[in-house]
Amino acid sequence: MFKQYCFLLKASYISDSDVLCPKHSQPLLLFCDEPKCQKLICVKCVPRDHAKHHVKDTEDKVKEEKEKLNKMLEVIGAVKVMISNELNLVSVQTLAILNRCGQACQHRASAQRDT
Repeated sequence: MFKQYCFLLKASYISDSDVLCPKHSQPLLLFCDEPKCQKLICVKCVPRDHAKHHVKDTEDKVKEEKEKLNKMLEVIGAVKVMISNELNLVSVQTLAILNRCGQACQHRASAQRDT
């Protein structure tokens, strides 16, 4: 999946000459969504090399991947909030423990002075 995202990101930075099929010199307007392929293809590639594969329009594929990324970002945001809340709770608990330890140390020191 990571390879797929890198490929789509790379696709947005390539020149016009790079968006032509190396075999047919046609625009790469389609995306072969088969797990073993995961690449841009031209219309002429479909019947020969990708006839039984699941092929999508590149714009549809980009929208689909953006939606997946946005969902992942939402989950990451929720996890970040949960972690932040847990860290705050741990901090409060740690301070409470340190205060009790400090009070116990003061009590012992005071008791030793009195003896």
